[in-house]
Amino acid sequence: MRENGCKRWSMGLKFVQWQINVSVHETTGQSPFKVTFGEEPRIGLESYILPKSLVDAAKTEELIEEFLTSHEANNEDSLNRDGKNYDENES
Repeated sequence: MRENGCKRWSMGLKFVQWQINVSVHETTGQSPFKVTFGEEPRIGLESYILPKSLVDAAKTEELIEEFLTSHEANNEDSLNRDGKNYDENES
């Protein structure tokens, strides 16, 4: 916490807990996260549901940001559409 200049231990605790949850334990040979959820956590680009072809085609950070922005816009449109359909069916 000193290295990051963080003075609130409660904020640092989240990072400590994350490290504990994703570190392989000698007893089980797996991380607590994998034991609980059956897979390792998805971080970075893995956390987005993007086609592998798009991720592989992205040669720059700007292209990746464009893909993610487009993906988020599509998700928002889909949620709005689903909400509208739900409201219409409930009436």
